[in-house]
Amino acid sequence: MRQIAFKIVVFCSLLSIISCSQQTKKEEIPHYLRKDNFTVLRVIIKNDDNQILMVGGNDSWGMPYVNLSKRQFLKEAIDSMALEHGIRLADIELRGQFAFKYDYKPNMTFRNYYVAQFKSGKIKVPKNNLEDEFEKIEWVDIPEAIERNNNTGIQEITRQILNNPDVVWGGSFMVSHTVDDHPTKIVEPFYPLYKKEINQ
Repeated sequence: MRQIAFKIVVFCSLLSIISCSQQTKKEEIPHYLRKDNFTVLRVIIKNDDNQILMVGGNDSWGMPYVNLSKRQFLKEAIDSMALEHGIRLADIELRGQFAFKYDYKPNMTFRNYYVAQFKSGKIKVPKNNLEDEFEKIEWVDIPEAIERNNNTGIQEITRQILNNPDVVWGGSFMVSHTVDDHPTKIVEPFYPLYKKEINQ
């Protein structure tokens, strides 16, 4: 009886180890290889000169982001992402929640957009990023920053958020795939989820 009980304990322990190993591997998979639905937090970081922080690599540019794959709260994930870029943030505000479907893979992504103010630090290129190989990081004037985004959906979202700072926006997009591009189409036009009351 004791031998049977011991074997059961050993078997359960092995199952636990395998489960933990699979979870670790799942957390290390880049977003473009994942088959499950997941959430992306993208942050529009502004400085006192009204510029936006941009990171670039492999002929593409975008704003800092983090995929929610680790066991972190929202602000904890954003703060960790900021530190990877060498900075600290203040006044982090949710400005949009969007859904992205793809016509070339089965899963979808939920994307939360935030606006934050640069607080302190010295910007640096983040290292050991599974998603992208970043080579450059710089502050860019807002009109140019919007156009530098390679994804048309991100361009439209960024423009909508910055032009309407008192509204939290919603919307949905369909992403296609070509040889070297990901054309994006709005399928649910922007709609307000929340609007701040402005004191008269």
